[in-house]
Amino acid sequence: YSGFASGEDTNVVDVLPVAGTAADTNSAAGVYAITLAGGSDDNYSLILSNGTLTVEKAAQTISFPVIPDQLTTNMVTLSATASSGLAVSFTVVRGPGQTNGTFLTFTGAGEVAVAASQSGDGNWNAAPDMTNTFNVTKASATVALQTVAQFYDGTPRVVTTVTVPAGLTVDITYDGSATAPVNAGTYAVTGTVNEAMCEGWTNGTLTVTYNEDTDGDGLPDWWEQQYFGSITNADPNALAANGINTIHEAYIAGINPSVTQSVFKLTDTRRQEDGFVFAWPGASGRVYTIYWTSNLLSTFTPMQSNYTGNIFTDTLHNANDKNFYRTEVELAP
Repeated sequence: YSGFASGEDTNVVDVLPVAGTAADTNSAAGVYAITLAGGSDDNYSLILSNGTLTVEKAAQTISFPVIPDQLTTNMVTLSATASSGLAVSFTVVRGPGQTNGTFLTFTGAGEVAVAASQSGDGNWNAAPDMTNTFNVTKASATVALQTVAQFYDGTPRVVTTVTVPAGLTVDITYDGSATAPVNAGTYAVTGTVNEAMCEGWTNGTLTVTYNEDTDGDGLPDWWEQQYFGSITNADPNALAANGINTIHEAYIAGINPSVTQSVFKLTDTRRQEDGFVFAWPGASGRVYTIYWTSNLLSTFTPMQSNYTGNIFTDTLHNANDKNFYRTEVELAP
């Protein structure tokens, strides 16, 4: 109201105009017309001017209960409520998680942050996101070592595993090395699950022994089967194909008894700055003793025993002098 004289106000108006609008307490947010009608006074002429009513969107909040720490194999049903009563949606903000509607699953271990959101509608403003952060750890798996008692056959002796859940990748070490052993002996074995979702490990012992010799001829069954097609076809005292060694000697030397050129002999000799170097055809499961003498009329003196390599450097004697060497081979103990 405006335009009153001498400090008068609405109290002097005989009949006040009435304001009307279509909005009420249940109206949606928006702009509504306000219309004035009626009103009269003996001293004033009333000029009615209509207006507008603006109903603003309401604020809302989200209640999102804390999510406890989880295992990678868990599936979480997410639940949150908005004060507006509108549906809440969920998003993985960071970490190895993924949502499908209200279901949350994991792709690995780590810290996961999940946000609950409500974007609002015609009557409600968007709610501030609420975020829950928690840790996800790998689920436990069990590992059982298999084939821990094996026979030597000149090839790496690999331990196998069975896991629960089935089919998990397991890293195996043998005395701390990832390389499977060849020679007979005992080896400390550790199997460790290598998976994004599971963890577990176990320890055991691999025992590798020399194979059976069913016919008692000094030749292991696997070797006879490999070179002669049967465990009884080889005569250990017969000459090997090289015409130098017996078949039994060929087995000890680790050479092929069926190949004429397969001979236990020096394959490389040379002088170099740090000494005289020589090599021979080596084989796994064998140890070598290297002998030296300055002339063939003298006794050979052992220089190195239980040697497992097949290249040797004599650093004790002058490479330019006359030196004679002999190498003996035997099965590793």
